[in-house]
Amino acid sequence: MVNFNTAPFDEFELGAFTFKIYIDPIDVKKSRLMIGTTSDNWGMMIAGGTYTFGYLLTAYKRQDLDQLLGYAMHCYTLATNIVQNEAYFRAHSAALEQLFADWETEAQKAAMEVTEEQEQAAQAFIQEMNSYAEADEEGKKRISGEWEEIANEIDKEGKWENIY
Repeated sequence: MVNFNTAPFDEFELGAFTFKIYIDPIDVKKSRLMIGTTSDNWGMMIAGGTYTFGYLLTAYKRQDLDQLLGYAMHCYTLATNIVQNEAYFRAHSAALEQLFADWETEAQKAAMEVTEEQEQAAQAFIQEMNSYAEADEEGKKRISGEWEEIANEIDKEGKWENIY
């Protein structure tokens, strides 16, 4: 569970936005980024352990403040205008529908290119995930050990070491 009583790792203002970064050194999923307006009329939280959190934390570490500000501006504009401006809502909805249609077309094309071997490997993976989900604690430890052995066999050169 996220502790909301901790002091932020860093907090700062960029334009009309405030940023508060909370870092949990033990569990990244308990970290978070809070973005709000200086007038306190809008705000959002980005959970740690997500792609977006990592992307924005990287921008922060690089001092790429334009990236942080641009993200905040886009989210604010979307959140406020989607409920206040019907023309914006319609245009945004149409753009999303087109994006989803494009993704569907790409997915169908990719599905047609899947080989029988790839399909079998995917089915085996799904079965392995189901076995893990249904296993008791001892079974989960055994399966995790097997996965670690496989990963070590694949990564004989140690390229995955310290990946995080």
